[in-house]
Amino acid sequence: MLFQIPEGATAECPNFFKLGDRWVLFVSPYGKVQYFVGDFDAATCRFQARTRGLLDYGSSFYAPNTMQVSDGRRLVWGWLNGFPGGHGWNGCLSLPRQLSLSREGELRQNPPPQLSKLRGKLVEWRNLHLENGGETLTLPRTNTLEIRAEIDLQTAKSIELGIKSGAKDARPIVVSFKDSELQVKDAKAPLSLAKGERKLNLRIFIDRSVLEVFANETACITKTIAPLDFNATLEIRADGGTANAKLVQAWPMKTIW
Repeated sequence: MLFQIPEGATAECPNFFKLGDRWVLFVSPYGKVQYFVGDFDAATCRFQARTRGLLDYGSSFYAPNTMQVSDGRRLVWGWLNGFPGGHGWNGCLSLPRQLSLSREGELRQNPPPQLSKLRGKLVEWRNLHLENGGETLTLPRTNTLEIRAEIDLQTAKSIELGIKSGAKDARPIVVSFKDSELQVKDAKAPLSLAKGERKLNLRIFIDRSVLEVFANETACITKTIAPLDFNATLEIRADGGTANAKLVQAWPMKTIW
């Protein structure tokens, strides 16, 4: 036996591969996808896990597969479910994610740089001072978006980014950070900031009814959402103190086909 999940859960859709000088195992145990990072002994065919975590803290990301591209990078895609039935199809694939390891052996996930080829015209804001309130920004007129935000939390206790469609009764999609936790709708991911730093770096992708959030290279949350319309706004607010949105960028995303 290569490895047994400590809780004895069913290890569906396993992926086992080398990443740097470590080995990584992905399993889909009828719930959120788990990863294990450790060492593999080929002589005994045993995998010894050293660290573990969740690949994605949302409920829509499942059954990932990885591949190594020609330049040696390891990419992963997941199957996204949770869409209404009756349309003749079942889910879609996530954006590709580029994998790496930290010095401590924790998994890092980032959108690969090639995704920038899908960007349309940039809209940008710099040094937005936030103090117990926020700024409302007009996003590009599209329902496929990339948003990038670099925020210095300063003394703020919490930060919220609310993406709202133009319809009067539309409810905003809220991405929030408070008490070392990232939250999107009902999904929560632990997110510890580097010692001595209060920096939050977000990459947010919206493709009609799919939302993918990357935070500080460590936490990912994927959710299905109500489709975004062409008149969306972004509200960034700080509560309990001050914050500086050093850089906020938004691009419409072109089709990959």
